[in-house]
Amino acid sequence: MDLDNFVSLTAKDVNEVLQERISPRENDENLLEILRGGKRLRPALSVLSFRACGGRDKNYPKAILGAASIELAHCVSLCHDDILDNEMIRRKKPALWIRDGVPETLLTGHEGLVLALQMAMELGEEISSLFLESWNRCLRGAMQEVEHREIGNISSLDYYKMITLKTASLFSAACKGGTIVASASPKLVEILGDYGLAIGKSYQLADDLVDGKAKERGYPSQRFLMRKMEKNISKAEKLACDDLIPNTDFFPLLKRAPREIVNRKLKSK
Repeated sequence: MDLDNFVSLTAKDVNEVLQERISPRENDENLLEILRGGKRLRPALSVLSFRACGGRDKNYPKAILGAASIELAHCVSLCHDDILDNEMIRRKKPALWIRDGVPETLLTGHEGLVLALQMAMELGEEISSLFLESWNRCLRGAMQEVEHREIGNISSLDYYKMITLKTASLFSAACKGGTIVASASPKLVEILGDYGLAIGKSYQLADDLVDGKAKERGYPSQRFLMRKMEKNISKAEKLACDDLIPNTDFFPLLKRAPREIVNRKLKSK
């Protein structure tokens, strides 16, 4: 199976869970609007980690629930990011805060996070603790970004720490979550967590390369971004070949995914 097909199949199942969980709520249309148009990469990596670690079909619904929880948290964070970044367009449409105002957008985001945590809690303490820890890292990264933006520049080291917290931590949590649901060993959970972390960093580096605003924001040079991006792709590919990862039908995709995901991002603009 290629990456596009895997992402599409996973997205279909994740979307069904999200629709089912959100539709009965009073604020359902705003939450569903936030979710429309996303790439669903994080849930795909979560389910890929689940499958690559030998996750059984009977636990697949749990893997999808965990993946949906991660995706909901990611998507609602974007509506908060748009306010902080003064972004008026999101996925080729007016950003939610432009349409509905800042107060309602903030509350919609908070509601989405509460629902995402409730979904994670259904999977047990280990998954819900993972969710809270990763979200705390995302928040710390966002706070660092705001602080450095006020200053007007950022060192290469601080930039790298920032993207590790703000972006890569959620990729790592997605992969860890899928691995935990697969009942993998703690060592394997750590390996897949590092795999997701490396993909997350390379993905954000690629995003900043194609965004066109890196220089304006005082980010490091393109040469630095490209070098770190390639280093993290290679690291993820190496982790995917670890001897502890079982030789399942999903092993080839696990190895190909890092470079394919980044290449898709580089071609997106």
